Order: sequence, then C-alpha cells, then structure tokens
Amino acid sequence: MWLFKKKYHTGGSLDRYKAHLFANGKSQRTDISCDETFSPVVKPTTICTILSLAVSHHRPINHLDKSLYGLKQAPSAWFQRFASFIIGSGFTHNKLDSSLFIYRQGRSVAYFLLYVDETVLKSSTSSLLHIIIKVLAKDFAMIDLGSLSYFLGISATHHRDGLFLCQRKL
Repeated sequence: MWLFKKKYHTGGSLDRYKAHLFANGKSQRTDISCDETFSPVVKPTTICTILSLAVSHHRPINHLDKSLYGLKQAPSAWFQRFASFIIGSGFTHNKLDSSLFIYRQGRSVAYFLLYVDETVLKSSTSSLLHIIIKVLAKDFAMIDLGSLSYFLGISATHHRDGLFLCQRKL
C-alpha cells in the first residue's frame, strides 16, 4: 500500500509531497498507524558542528551508552521522559535539532547529542562533564564509554592536531 502525505515548513507552507510504501499496508489505518513513527535522529550537521567546537577549543567529548531496558514505552514516550529529565536538570532543548540539548551556566557550556540509546556529551570542562554524567546516572542506567572513539558507525581517532573521522571501524 502506498501512503501519500504532505510535508509542511514550520511556517505552514507546503514543502513537498512524500510517499511511503508499506509492505503490510492493509492492516494500517491513516492517521492512526502511520503518524505514530518517532525516532530521535541527530542531524549530521549538528554532529559536525559539536565535534568542530570540541576540537577547536580542546574540550572533552565523551560517548555514553544509555540502557533503555525497563522502558517498555514507545520511542516517543522514553524520549519525552529523558527530555523532561534533562531539561529539569538545566538543559534547554534546541529548536532546530530535537536531539540536541544545551546546558549553559555562566561560562560553562555542555552539548548533549541524543541518538536513541547512544549519546555524545561535549563540555567546556572535564569537571562539568563528570557532574552531568553523575546526574544522568541517578535516573538512567548509563555506561560512560570514555572519550569518543566510535559513534553511529563513525570511528573517531584523537590526534594532537584534531579528530580524524572515518566511516569504517579502525
């Protein structure tokens, strides 16, 4: 079954027509089954921007793995739970990328990229980074994988002059 939808700009004007092919379309109903898809996906430009900031300012970047076991809700429900928690902890939700959360207090700043259960945390200081990890670990089962080395199929190798990214695991 083909499902045709209209996609709109944030201002309400028509952006494009989009078509989806469903293998078992006869069991799905428009406006019920088809609009419930949710997947927080961080934009590639956001990843590049945050990594560039970290490298240019020589800031720590950590890779965290969030365990979602025990969260049997739909993806949108656990995303809302996590977003509510992190916003309650002082972060703001970025309007242009729903997977980016930003923390600012004085001169301290931290960027939190969320992609399903994997996250990247960039902080202006190591102490702030560890405080944020400790706060998150109180409510979520997390593993701090340390300095970013592999994220979303991209291998990251730290060098004195920067960060080398490669799409094959080294």
